[in-house]
Amino acid sequence: MLLTTADAQSVAPSSIPVHDLKLEPQLAYGVLGPLAEKYHVVIGISGKVMLDGVKEPLVKISLRNGTLNQVFDAIVAADPSYRWNTTSSGSVHFLVGEYRLPLLDVGVHVFDGKKLSRFDPLFVNQIPEVSAWLQKSNCVVNHEIVEVGSRPEEPSFEVHSKGAPFWAVLDAIALKSNQYFWALIQGRDKPCEMDVQF
Repeated sequence: MLLTTADAQSVAPSSIPVHDLKLEPQLAYGVLGPLAEKYHVVIGISGKVMLDGVKEPLVKISLRNGTLNQVFDAIVAADPSYRWNTTSSGSVHFLVGEYRLPLLDVGVHVFDGKKLSRFDPLFVNQIPEVSAWLQKSNCVVNHEIVEVGSRPEEPSFEVHSKGAPFWAVLDAIALKSNQYFWALIQGRDKPCEMDVQF
């Protein structure tokens, strides 16, 4: 399943044409959500980050004619703590920091999410395999909602998955939510606390 709704589905998401893109200076994390939504490509971010006030580099991009591949490379050039790759399903994953979070690779036997909302991701802790991994690893996953103004009304959606790693479930949720973006970040200054955002 290709996790994009771009017009040319035979084109790899990273090869999607980009025209007249101007991004004002901001953190790499802040650039990726809007890109995912604009180009309808699932983008996930994961990793461990310092939450100690270290100043992160700002990303500024101006591209007249190019591809998302060039935009992704420009993000990595501006902030070398990021790396990216395209998954076999067509989503784009960014790793921030040095370590991939093991939680992403936890196998989910069956996920039947009904009446899901990106504003209510308590389902993450209710996936048996994820819950067991969190308990065994003495970790918690919080959900962070960043909103400005009132919360928009969004229809609920369903996601069904069998025999997939947790990252693939997150990809499917991001796609079905029409936001095309997810983030799972662990602070390196905390024992094992992660935040998930859609």
